Amino acid sequence: MTQELPATTIRIARSHDRHNNNFNSNSVKYNNKNDNTHNTQNSRLEAGLQRDPYDRPTFGRQLLNYIASDNGVDFSWRALLNSIKILGLILLWLVIVVIMIITKPPVDESRLFTLEPNQTRTYKIPQQHVAERIGIVIWGPFQETDREEIKNGVVPDVVTINVASDAAGKEKTSVDLLTYLQAAEPEQVTKIEKVHVFRNAKSKNKEERPILWLVMTTTKQVTIKLRVDAYTANRERGMWAGALILILMYAMIVTEIIDRTIASVLCATLAVALLISLGDNVNLDMIMSWVDIETMLLLFSMMLLIAMLADSGIFDFFAVYAYEISKGFVWPLLTSLCLFTAVVSAFLDNVTMMLLVAPIIIRLCEALTLDPVLMLTLMVIYSNIGAACTPIGDPPNIIITTNDYIHDNGVTFGNFMLHCVPCVTLVTLQTYFLLRYIYRDESKLHIHGALNDSIQRLARRSERLTKMASAAGKDFNTASVKRKSERALMQLERQLKYTPEYPRVLANLKSMYGIKDKPLLIKLSICFLFVLTLFLSHSFHNLHQLPLGWAALTGVLLAFALVDITDFEALLLRIEWSTLIFFGSLFILMEVLAKIGMIGIIGEEVQDWIMLVDKKYRLCLAIMLILWVSAVASAFLDNIPVTAMMLPIVVSMAQDRELQLPLHPLVWALAMGACFGGNGTLVAASANVVSAGIANQHGYRFSFCSFFILGFPIMLTNIVVTSLYLIFCHVIFEWHDPPKYE
Repeated sequence: MTQELPATTIRIARSHDRHNNNFNSNSVKYNNKNDNTHNTQNSRLEAGLQRDPYDRPTFGRQLLNYIASDNGVDFSWRALLNSIKILGLILLWLVIVVIMIITKPPVDESRLFTLEPNQTRTYKIPQQHVAERIGIVIWGPFQETDREEIKNGVVPDVVTINVASDAAGKEKTSVDLLTYLQAAEPEQVTKIEKVHVFRNAKSKNKEERPILWLVMTTTKQVTIKLRVDAYTANRERGMWAGALILILMYAMIVTEIIDRTIASVLCATLAVALLISLGDNVNLDMIMSWVDIETMLLLFSMMLLIAMLADSGIFDFFAVYAYEISKGFVWPLLTSLCLFTAVVSAFLDNVTMMLLVAPIIIRLCEALTLDPVLMLTLMVIYSNIGAACTPIGDPPNIIITTNDYIHDNGVTFGNFMLHCVPCVTLVTLQTYFLLRYIYRDESKLHIHGALNDSIQRLARRSERLTKMASAAGKDFNTASVKRKSERALMQLERQLKYTPEYPRVLANLKSMYGIKDKPLLIKLSICFLFVLTLFLSHSFHNLHQLPLGWAALTGVLLAFALVDITDFEALLLRIEWSTLIFFGSLFILMEVLAKIGMIGIIGEEVQDWIMLVDKKYRLCLAIMLILWVSAVASAFLDNIPVTAMMLPIVVSMAQDRELQLPLHPLVWALAMGACFGGNGTLVAASANVVSAGIANQHGYRFSFCSFFILGFPIMLTNIVVTSLYLIFCHVIFEWHDPPKYE
C-alpha cells in the first residue's frame, strides 16, 4: 500500500474542526446536577451515544444550543429542514413510481408504404392522434439535412407529406414537409429517422376531432416506414419540464442538499419518467444505449491502472521532485505544474491526465501546506485549456474530428493544431496573468487562511460560551469549556506559526518517500507506454485506430498478465464508482433533454439569428454565436452532449448554399468553445468530475460554488480572447483554407 504522508497542517486543521464540532454539540448538553451524573452523561456523549430521552434540557441550555451551534441555526430547525428534505425526496420518488406504474406502453402503429413517382398515397390518421399538433416519425433513405443540395446540376428527389381533410389530399390543413432522398443506389443507402410535427388548422377546438389524412407524394419510387406518434406531438410541451429537472439537479448540487451522484441518479430517473409520461416507448436497452460506453470504459480502465501504479510510490517521488526543482517557492512550482498539465493534456486526453496528476498534486499540497482543492482546480483549468490543442486532447475534439464530413473537408491533425495552438497559447498566458493577479497574495494559496478562520471562529465561539455560562447557572461546566477552548487555540496557533525550511523538508521528504516497488513500476510503465501509443495512433488517419476505451482496457489486461494481483477485490474498492455512476446518469439526462428537443432548439435559434443579418456580417456572427453558445451551454450541460448537438448545426450551416459560410472557422469555434466552456462549472467537463472524485477519495471535498467562483470568470475571459483571435484570423484576414497535408 502507498505510504501515507505524516500529519500536516491541513490534516490537523481538518481533525481539529471535527473535534471542535463534536465539542460544541456535546458541551452544551451537560447537566451538572452532580458530578456522577455529569461524568456519566459526558462519557455517553463522547462515545457517540444518544441522550437519555428523559433528560429534558432547560431553557438556559436551549438558549445555549441556539447561540453555540454552527451558523447560528438551532438543532430543532436543522431537524425541521432535514424533514423537509426527506419529504421532498419522497414526493419525487412517488412521482416517478406513479408515472411508471400507471402509464401504459404505447402500441407500435408503424406502417410501411411504397410510394410511386407522381402518385398520391393517403393514410387515415387514427382518431386518438387527431389534434392541433400531429407528430409523425418516418424512416427511409433520406438525407440528413432537409435542405435542397444540387450536386453536379442534379436536383435531388423529394418526398412530400402533408395533412388534408379529404382522402384525395386537395384540402390541405398544414404546411408541406419536404424530405430529400439520397442519390446513392438502393443497396448503398442508409436509413435515416426523421421526426416532424404538423400544425393542424382544423383542430383548434380540443373537443372537435375531424377525420384527417396523411397525403404522401414522391418523385422517385421509395419505401418508407411511418408512424403517427403522440410523443412527437407532445415533446415540445415537455421542454419546460425538462428545464425544471435540469434546474433541480443543479440546485441540489449547488446547495449540496444531497450527494451529487444521488442527485444525478434521481434527476435522470425523473427525466426517464417524463419521457414515459409523454408517450415514448422507453425500455432498458434504449436507456443503456444513451450511456457513452466509450467514455465509461476509458475512465474505468485508467482508474484501475492508476490504482495499481500508486502502490509503486511514483506519485510520492514526483511530488518530491517537483518540490526540489521549485526550490520550495510556490509560484515556480505552480507554473511548472500548470505548463506540464497543459502540454501533456494536448496529447493525452485530459481525463487520463487528471487521473495521473491529481494524486501527485494532493501529495505535494500536503507536504507544502497548500490548499489541495484550489491547486486541483487550477490544474483542471489548465488541463481543459491545453486539451483544445489537438483532436485527441478532449472528448469534444474527438467527436468533431471523427465526423466524416469534417474529415473529408480538410480538418486533419496537423491542420487542427495549426489553427488552435496559437489561440491556446494566448489563452494560457492570459489565464496565467489573471491568476497571478488574483493570487498576488501567496497566502491565499496556503491553508493558513483556513487555519486563521478556524482560530477566529473558535475564539468567537469560546467568547460566546463564556458570556452565556453565567446565564446557564450551575448546569454548565464553565471550567471545562474554557480549558478545552484554550487548548484548541494554542494548538492551532502553533501550527500557524510553523514554517518549515526548504533544505530540512526536502531532506526529510527524500528520506521518507521514493520508489518503493521498482519491478511493479517497470511493468506498469510498459502498460502505460502501450496505451499511450494506441492513443497517439489517432493522429494518423491511415491507421486502424482502436477506440480510446478499448485501448485503455487492453493496457489493463496487459497489467493483469504482468502483475501478480493477490487481492482483486481490494483493487476494485479503489475505483471511483460514484464518479462513474454520476457520468452515466448525466449521459441519460442529457439524452432525454435532446429527445424532447430542448438541446436541439438552441441550434435552430442560432441558425435563425444568422439569417437575420447581412451576408458580409454572417461569418462574424456565426463564429461568435457558435463559440459563445457552445461555451455557455457546455458550462451547464456538459461539453460532450453540447458538442454532439452543435456539430450537425455546424455541418448544416457549412452546407447551406444560402448562408455560404466556410467550414473551418466554425469548427475551430466549436472546438475551443466546448473545451474552454468546460472550465465554467464543476460538472461542465469529464476532467472536472474525475478530479473532484479523486479529491473526495483523499478526504478533500470540492464545492460547486467555489469552483464556479473561480472557473466561470476564467472561462469568460478565455472566450473573450478566443473571440478576438477568431475575428482577427478569419474575419479580418480570412484565413480559411487549410494547407494540404499528404
